[in-house]
Amino acid sequence: MGRLHRRIIFLAFFMGIISFYILAEDITEKKAQQNMDIMNYRMAISGFEQVILKEPHRKRIRTKMAFCHFRLEENDRAIELLNEELIHFPDDPEALILLGFVHYQQENVEEALKVCQRYIPVFEELLKKKRKSMGKEYALTKENEKVFSIKLKQENPNYGLPYFIFGLEQKKNGAYDRAKDYFEQAVRAGYDPVSCYCQLIDIELEQNNWTQALVRARRAQQAAGTEAEFYFLIGYAYDGYGRTKYAISSLKKSIDLKPYLVEATKNLGIVYYNQGQFNEAKLFLERVLKLVPYDFETKFLLERAEKEHAIKKEGRKPRLSKTIIEEIKPKFKHRIGSDLDFVLDTMNRSAVSLVRLGELNSAIGLINRFLEVNDHWPGLDYNLALVYNMKGEMLNALKHAWIAVSIKKNFRDAHDLLGNIYFKLGEYDCAIRAYKNVVSIHKTDAMGYYNLGCTYSAIGDDAKAEENWKRAIHFEVIKGQKGQDEISEDELSASLIVVGRRVVFHSRMSLGQLYVNQKKWDKALEQFRLALDLDADRSEPHYELGKIYLEKEDVARAKTHFEKYLYLGGEKEKEVQDLLDKIT
Repeated sequence: MGRLHRRIIFLAFFMGIISFYILAEDITEKKAQQNMDIMNYRMAISGFEQVILKEPHRKRIRTKMAFCHFRLEENDRAIELLNEELIHFPDDPEALILLGFVHYQQENVEEALKVCQRYIPVFEELLKKKRKSMGKEYALTKENEKVFSIKLKQENPNYGLPYFIFGLEQKKNGAYDRAKDYFEQAVRAGYDPVSCYCQLIDIELEQNNWTQALVRARRAQQAAGTEAEFYFLIGYAYDGYGRTKYAISSLKKSIDLKPYLVEATKNLGIVYYNQGQFNEAKLFLERVLKLVPYDFETKFLLERAEKEHAIKKEGRKPRLSKTIIEEIKPKFKHRIGSDLDFVLDTMNRSAVSLVRLGELNSAIGLINRFLEVNDHWPGLDYNLALVYNMKGEMLNALKHAWIAVSIKKNFRDAHDLLGNIYFKLGEYDCAIRAYKNVVSIHKTDAMGYYNLGCTYSAIGDDAKAEENWKRAIHFEVIKGQKGQDEISEDELSASLIVVGRRVVFHSRMSLGQLYVNQKKWDKALEQFRLALDLDADRSEPHYELGKIYLEKEDVARAKTHFEKYLYLGGEKEKEVQDLLDKIT
């Protein structure tokens, strides 16, 4: 073998070894990124440490490790790593943003502001480069600025976070003009516009500048859309301005957009109460207590509204609140670097496992922690709503079901859950709208029609109840004939619990009860017999059949069905035994 040939073979072998090690490092980093994305932070840190050992000057690995430590509440280690990163890369915006945020969360405000101040020239230089890359034809018009801020948000939703922190501190110190400048810069840098505009409107409200607050709110709507929070603050401003009619209208719009914004519902009740419109006040105050049973101020106002007693002294009249502003905290958004389907599937499976173990609080904590640093994902919000519904925490159930359908309009199962929540709350009109969305999305959804029938029955609309129960039976029978169970694509990927949706039995029972109430005995008999044909081991049809035959004075048949009911272990044992004793 010639010398040149041997050299070529050695070189190929050597390059192969290098490629192997590069691939191994890539796999290590990829696995660490996956662990970070699914909140397996210890494993992520271990993987990133291996990368750093081999490449001590690798950019942003320490920043990722710092984020993991921060999420584990190991803030000193997070700060240490970020300072190390900034020694190597002093102008790295990512490390500066996270360092300022960690200090601020630790209430080290002075340190946080120092870091944010250090960040501003770095970000301005970054902006110059980005604008330059867009070409000479780029003009700083309002429309271009809006497009530019959207691009910045897509690239990194945290670019404006340091400005937002500055704005909060200046507002807290009463330096309102400087606060406004910072919040406006935060918007331009791509930070959450709703949070920024709410703060800008609130600055005017804090100074009782009602007209200017309304102007600010209108501008916010033009820039960021008709958000519930904006209508809420508009309602607050109109109330302060003494324009009650407009306050009511705005607060109602806020509730329409976000029914879980319970503070808007309470404020609306207070506006009506202060106007002496006690019936209207009761409607909204009762709704608040359905969602927040331990709101004692609302209980007190409701009691007075029921007696039609106003608080006479002007100074003691209940005032509107705006604690939604206090709930707007700085947020650091994590950008997922792994395959999104892998991340969401892992989070769902983890939540499912916890629910099956009966650890509902742990499941809630897991999903909430994920959503803290990630945008809302409809499947996860849906699952969260399911668990809250299981626990009877209706406000949170309503909130996350509503978010799920807001993100994905055709999410059938989320609309169905929303209907169930409203039904539990006794908000039947809202439940009907939700179930109508279900059957609009899936026109042969038997369960949707069954639920509609139950809701119409609850409000006393027997005709529509009957119509929808019959449709439920019709579509369930067709589905059975086709030999398939209709399950939405979301249900398989997102649902915590996938259950069969056989509804014919319950529809027959409901129709039978409807006919009993109408004293249409023969029709009722037919439905209960058909229900029994579907499930011969259910005791309920025997109870209903026995009662009807007793009404028709057919004692022998009544006795047969009552005895069968007892044999099958029906719950109304004492009542049925008493009836048998009377007729035997």
